[in-house]
Order: sequence, then C-alpha cells, then structure tokens
Amino acid sequence: MLECSQALAIRTIRAGMDDRATLDELAALVPGRAWTADERKLLDGELARVMAYYSAHGAEAAKLVSGRLEKETAAVAKEKIPLLAARLVVASLVLNLDEGISRE
Repeated sequence: MLECSQALAIRTIRAGMDDRATLDELAALVPGRAWTADERKLLDGELARVMAYYSAHGAEAAKLVSGRLEKETAAVAKEKIPLLAARLVVASLVLNLDEGISRE
C-alpha cells in the first residue's frame, strides 16, 4: 500500500499540484467524490501537520520514501522530499478509508 501511496504522491508533485489540488486529485481517484467539509478540514490539517514534521525531520522523510519506486523518487528534487513524505502519508490515509478499500 505504501508503494501506491508514494506513486500518488509523486504524481501530484510531477504535476505541480498545490495541497488543495492534491487533495482534490485524491478525492477523484479514491472515493470518486468530493470531500465533505469535515473530511477536507481533517485532511488539510493532517497534511499541514505531517509537512511540518517532515520539514523539520528531513532524514526521516528521506527514510520513509526510500526503498520503493527508486527511479521515480530519484527524479524528485531533494528539497521536495519532505513534501513527498507528507503527501505519501496523506495518500496512505486516503487509500485506507473504507471507500478506498471496498468502494462502499
């Protein structure tokens, strides 16, 4: 599941998406619907929280994204590794929603 999350995160970075567009893209791909206001608030907060964490802990961000999709990850600029790690975490959260697992 982390490989899928990382692939989604890389996709958003390559496309130059900001955080809002990233969450919109995840909504379109996983549950296939727009986020509710409460879901959006929660995901905005989680993305900000993990981005702040990985910005302050660059070595942990690099460790999280290493070992999977090495060619694709290597193409991500070093200064964007914390962003990649943060988006990976949020993509993983979204993929693990009931709607992401069972489409119900």
